[in-house]
Amino acid sequence: MYGATPCLILGWLAPVNVLIAPIWSVLLIIGGLIELHELSPGRSIIAVILAILVPVIVCIVAMKPLVSLLLSI
Repeated sequence: MYGATPCLILGWLAPVNVLIAPIWSVLLIIGGLIELHELSPGRSIIAVILAILVPVIVCIVAMKPLVSLLLSI
């Protein structure tokens, strides 16, 4: 929840919420991983990148059959 604080605080400012808050959130999550789990900064960055990429890849793979089905109609 700590990493979501920037989006929650700055949510009413559209340009700031779209541009700055997500970057700030990722930096807070990386800092939290470094402090709480005592990971190195490199491992923390890799963990966050994987946590973002894996669901995106799974969604893309899951959507491929649906898209091909819709295009065939």
